[in-house]
Amino acid sequence: MPISLCLGTAQFGLNYGVTNKKGIVEVKEVQEILDKAYDQGIKFLDTAKAYGNAEEVLGKSIRKSKEFKIISKISLPEKISSDQNLRENLYYSFNDSLKKLNRENLHTLLIHRPKDLYSKYSSTFIKWLISLKNEGLLARIGVSIYNFDEISKIDLSIFDVVQIPLSLFDQRFLKNNQMEKILNSNCQIHIRSIFLQGLLLCKNSFLPKFLSKEFLIHHSKFCAESKKHQLSQLEY
Repeated sequence: MPISLCLGTAQFGLNYGVTNKKGIVEVKEVQEILDKAYDQGIKFLDTAKAYGNAEEVLGKSIRKSKEFKIISKISLPEKISSDQNLRENLYYSFNDSLKKLNRENLHTLLIHRPKDLYSKYSSTFIKWLISLKNEGLLARIGVSIYNFDEISKIDLSIFDVVQIPLSLFDQRFLKNNQMEKILNSNCQIHIRSIFLQGLLLCKNSFLPKFLSKEFLIHHSKFCAESKKHQLSQLEY
């Protein structure tokens, strides 16, 4: 299976990241980042309705000459009065995203919160996603999960993609054949949080004060190991 890199865009619309000292990225810099990413072969962008105005920023910043494949996420609204009300709400939200992103369709749409699949409206939600795919408005549908306990509660056969957190410091999904369970369901795996919001790229002296002593010791060993091999933390 070919491996593709994807650029996350939460910081384009939110003051996101525990190591973020600059706040939301300015539009001019977003354009430069997107151009650089595209030139380096990155063709996927990951965004979400919940990322502030990131969708709108992307819609204004992507050059017409550069064709990115956009992955976004959607959640059930807080208040739902009926199946019909839910469908109307979801269509409005989806069409609003397309308008902001300046797109006619998306490559992938993920359910942002696994708990939405335990709602009494989950069946309507899934049927709506499948209908978008059948209409050609999406190439793939999926779910973003946070811990491997959620895998056993979800019928993965419905989906094309499962997005999981995985990094050098967070390898929960490599245990107990969790990755195999996902792949055996014919789902592609999207890995997120590979730099732990930038923590993996920080020197120990720049780490936030609230981190545990155990984390600091582990991170210090990681930095020393990188240095021993004459590699930057990013390269390592």
